[in-house]
Amino acid sequence: MTDDQASQHDDDTSLPPVSDMAIGFVQIATPLPPDIDRKLKYLADARYVLFYFEPRGEEVVWNDGRSHGFALGGWRVFMETITPLADLYRVTLGSGNAVGTHVLLLDRLKHDAFFAEREQAEAFVSEHRQFVAYS
Repeated sequence: MTDDQASQHDDDTSLPPVSDMAIGFVQIATPLPPDIDRKLKYLADARYVLFYFEPRGEEVVWNDGRSHGFALGGWRVFMETITPLADLYRVTLGSGNAVGTHVLLLDRLKHDAFFAEREQAEAFVSEHRQFVAYS
């Protein structure tokens, strides 16, 4: 990647909205709390981050394309806020009994939220590593 390409990659205007880039990503119409990423215990600085419930650890895992992890306590917000929306959209984010087929994907810069198939979303965040200041 040239310096010009790298510079353009870091510019948030160089990428179209998630919904234009990823067919199959379903934008969530219901507004989420503006700090939902923090409530789900994501504390890093990536523009795009995905979340899913991991039944083996009974926690919410995040992945921003550069790293992934979890922190205790995010599961409650996930189950109370995100899971009911997933049910409305008929997607499976995981439960105490099963790994989900979908994830919650956040665009932290534009404050947009999507449901997407897990594999597709993981590829997306790996390919679109951008970092933003938390606001």
